[in-house]
Amino acid sequence: MKNSMSVLDIYVWVNKWGSSYIGCFVNNIYLAGNSGIILKLNCKGIVEKPLIIAEASRRIHTTSHSISEKGRQTPFLQALRKRLRNAILTGIEQLGWERVVKMTFEKGKEKHYLYVEILPRGVIVLTDSESRIVYASQFVKMRDRSIIPKAKYVPPPLKAKNPFETSIKELYDAFSQRKNVIKGLIGSLGVPGEIAEEIVFRAGIDKKTSNVSLSDFEKLYEIFREIVNESLEGKGFIVKDSSGNYVSVLPFKPKHLMEKYTIEEYLDFNNALDKYFTEFLKQLRIMEALEAKENEIVRLRKSIEEAIEIKNNYIEKAEEYRRKGDLIMQNLNTIASIINCFRSKNVRKMSSQDAVRFCNETYGSINVRVLEYLKDKGRIVLIINGEEIEVDIRVSPYENAAKYYEEAKEKRRKASRVDEKIAELKRKLEELLKEEKVVVEEEKAKIRKREWYERYHWSISEDGILIIGGRDADQNESLVRKLLEPNDIFVHADVHGASAVIVKCGGKISEKALREASVIAASFSKAWKQGLASADVYWVWGNQVSKKPPSGEYLTKGAFMIYGRKNYIRNVPLKLALGLEETDGSLRVIVGSEENVKRRAVGYVILTPGNKDPYRLAKEIKKIFYEKLPGNLKAKVKVLSEDEIAMEIPGPSTIGKVVILKRS
Repeated sequence: MKNSMSVLDIYVWVNKWGSSYIGCFVNNIYLAGNSGIILKLNCKGIVEKPLIIAEASRRIHTTSHSISEKGRQTPFLQALRKRLRNAILTGIEQLGWERVVKMTFEKGKEKHYLYVEILPRGVIVLTDSESRIVYASQFVKMRDRSIIPKAKYVPPPLKAKNPFETSIKELYDAFSQRKNVIKGLIGSLGVPGEIAEEIVFRAGIDKKTSNVSLSDFEKLYEIFREIVNESLEGKGFIVKDSSGNYVSVLPFKPKHLMEKYTIEEYLDFNNALDKYFTEFLKQLRIMEALEAKENEIVRLRKSIEEAIEIKNNYIEKAEEYRRKGDLIMQNLNTIASIINCFRSKNVRKMSSQDAVRFCNETYGSINVRVLEYLKDKGRIVLIINGEEIEVDIRVSPYENAAKYYEEAKEKRRKASRVDEKIAELKRKLEELLKEEKVVVEEEKAKIRKREWYERYHWSISEDGILIIGGRDADQNESLVRKLLEPNDIFVHADVHGASAVIVKCGGKISEKALREASVIAASFSKAWKQGLASADVYWVWGNQVSKKPPSGEYLTKGAFMIYGRKNYIRNVPLKLALGLEETDGSLRVIVGSEENVKRRAVGYVILTPGNKDPYRLAKEIKKIFYEKLPGNLKAKVKVLSEDEIAMEIPGPSTIGKVVILKRS
């Protein structure tokens, strides 16, 4: 599976897409994974804020997927935000024919450069106007350069000459130094193997050949230029194997792969990049998560094995102590005589060896013999029926047996406690084995394609008409200025301070869409926060709405003028259904009338004006869905952002009822 953009991919993206974002402001910056960032841009004439994702060693393109980690902070992110937020992107270029992109940002009199290295061991580096390093995604010292604060930024050494700026003779000389045509093209043109393979295939040359003349090389170079020109048309191609797994993404149609693989064509190379690398990221995260789980499973299994060994040792010791106690009890009289022998005055005066010999000759038997006298400890070691048993001569044989029995009991108690630990470890192991299946769903659900309209309040009516409403005055302004067309329907609650709602109906009145839009307009208005039971809503055509005030008057941000007759929908109940809809392997929050949400959701709650804060209520709603939805959806609920739920709650609310539509 291709794991990073090639030099040609970068060349095409920078020239075909990157340049279109020059002049845009940086609205915000977020982290993406361990080595990536997302630049959220604000561009004049573009309704949706473009998101440029840049990952060191992997990619740079715009994305429509939700993959940023908005809660995580790092010194690198703080440095980027401090210097680049509200800055203008004034330049974007590829450094020579290398996998390095340089972005130029200006804010007032300050200028900064952001270098994105899409090559092995690559980093993202922020520098000042003199290319002194301010911060980097990773500080590192390498053989040929150092990425450290205040040092001059030095790009990676070039591996190949720029094929567009080098003579054919020079390229051919570099080509001729390699063993075969494929390696020659890679070395001379600085392209990856997949492009070299395509050039050779289109030329009809055996890729193992090593004898290529200058004139033949010129033909190969012309085919390379044809591929570059074809790539600049802007189409994208994703290569899949027979199992549907992604293999590669390219800006040209790979003819050499068409027999073996399925080729999926996209009109937009950027979209192909986004889809491919998002799927790559999903698979990477799944593998990393599974590896982490597998490591945990291995650790737990090892702990269980060690605990079983400890338990068996305790049981073995308990059996040994019990057996020693039994042997003492079976030979009480003989052992008592031997103990008394060692206690006698004349024996105490003897050496240890003499004492052992004397007591054995006097009191020993076939079954019981003294092996050793530990004079300093007041103990003797006996051989009873072939087993060594240590006995304390300061107490009776019965007390010695009792001590061994007590030791046996203690070892059994310890074995029992270890048994409980083993049971707990096995329970955790079973949970982890179940989690291995769940983790795949969790990681898939973390990355979801977001439609452009999801930045607004939105709904889709039963007859498929899109309804969008502003979240604040800025969005109301944007909707009216940029998205409201003359044949759209404009809906607004008849109160000051409400969402501007647009029905994209194409000039056809839809009762279902109007009813749905009225619920959105009424709910996301001050009427909800005032705790009212219902609100009046009106609708007009888009051509009746204007941002031009009457002569001598002024319109504030988010305000507008309505000309002509208003059509009222009276007493719209302030009752909003909030549900979860399955999409793209994830769950997303949907709102609207109960009838409409019920049609698409796996479960929903009914909200009415109340006294619970939206963020507090969002946690409660997430918990409800997690507990009540079936197991196959729990992983998706778990990774759902509480903020996403809270943003669709109009204000202080109460849950009226809970409906679960998808059960296990």
